[in-house]
Amino acid sequence: MSDVGIYPHEYRHNLIQDIEHLRKELRDCLEEWFHLTQVKKKELLANYDSLFREHEITIQKKSLDLSILQRRVELLMIKINRGEKLTQEVIKSINYLVDKEYERLNERMNDIFANHNPHTQDSKVSDTEIPKLYRILAKKLHPDYNTETDYTKKMWKSTQNAYKNKDIRILQSLYEVIIGKEEQNHNISDVELSLEALEQQKRNLESKLVYERKKLQKILSQEPFTLEKQLNDEIWISFHRLELQKEIDKIDADLQLSQERYKSIVGEKYSSVQEQNKETILFEQKFSDTTYFGQR
Repeated sequence: MSDVGIYPHEYRHNLIQDIEHLRKELRDCLEEWFHLTQVKKKELLANYDSLFREHEITIQKKSLDLSILQRRVELLMIKINRGEKLTQEVIKSINYLVDKEYERLNERMNDIFANHNPHTQDSKVSDTEIPKLYRILAKKLHPDYNTETDYTKKMWKSTQNAYKNKDIRILQSLYEVIIGKEEQNHNISDVELSLEALEQQKRNLESKLVYERKKLQKILSQEPFTLEKQLNDEIWISFHRLELQKEIDKIDADLQLSQERYKSIVGEKYSSVQEQNKETILFEQKFSDTTYFGQR
């Protein structure tokens, strides 16, 4: 006969203790995730930025120049292979076509930026959800309503920043950590739940805890977290700068070859292909400023 049949009260007590322990572990995971994504990641990115920003931006700008130039050469060669004559008008039309292609790329990239920008989320959702989340969190964290601790100060500051920046994703994360913590701390022994319901609660918490731990492991296995030790290692920093410079040198060599090839194709009709329209320049700036770390 099982322990449930012989000791139902003891079994129930053990279930409740297991559930409370699982809730604590789950809360700890959520708080660690918040710290990693909202504090640690920003610190590491700022550190990397201070060390390698110039190199990374140079790589992306030159890579974009190379991509545009190679596309011009590709289209010119298609014309030549078809036996068409390269007149000034043909060359001009190809350059215009390439500019338009990269204009569309600029628009697509802007869409990507918009999707990752909390300011551009569904305004109907944000306009109602952001104030609602803020009011709930303020009641739990504001110094006028609660005794201040280092923990509540940190969370209250994060809440204010998220509200100011209209960052619904951070507010939702804070809600899960703060309100979830409160919900998890309720005295479930006062709730008349069946053993089956308690067992189901335990299984659900175990499943969620496995998921949250995997999420933490995945984050820690990605940049910039994998670079934390290296960013304090002067030898690695020097080596990485050299590697980035080698990449810049390679792109420069490819650019020179492509420029020579372009000029050999168009001959006297050669003109600088660095003069790009405003949309391309705008894209180049946004591309460099927004995506140079870990997005190449």
